[in-house]
Amino acid sequence: MACNKEHGLIGFVISLWMFLNFALNFFNKWAFTKIEDGGAGFSFPIFYTMWNTLASFCGANLLMLLVPVNRTICWKQFVDNKFALLVFGVVFSSNIVTNNASLVYISLSVNQVIKCLVPIPAIIFSYFIEKKTYSYPILGCSHGADRRRMHEHPL
Repeated sequence: MACNKEHGLIGFVISLWMFLNFALNFFNKWAFTKIEDGGAGFSFPIFYTMWNTLASFCGANLLMLLVPVNRTICWKQFVDNKFALLVFGVVFSSNIVTNNASLVYISLSVNQVIKCLVPIPAIIFSYFIEKKTYSYPILGCSHGADRRRMHEHPL
């Protein structure tokens, strides 16, 4: 299979996303680190997350205004799915707040190791709740990757 412009664009977008994700994680850790330890000394993760979310909302709306093809939602979709959106919003916001709060107390590397261990409970819960099954190679990769992460960064 030959590479083309689309593959290059996909690779660029993924690389940009990874870079921005790393940059945001390091910035958040710096923001929540005490001043005497070289950080900004900001210790209000809920307030920080609230403004971060507001900025994301404004940015997404600006993109939808500037690029009309991105406007794919309507009020009826919101009304029909309001409960699911509310639950998703609460869980998503709680995830971000607790992640930011953890950066006040633990190092970024430990934070990332904990986040990397998520596949194991996700597989277990999806088995019992959704009745999903996984092939042995998927289970083996997940188990092996988690064992390697724990060996590299023991808690």
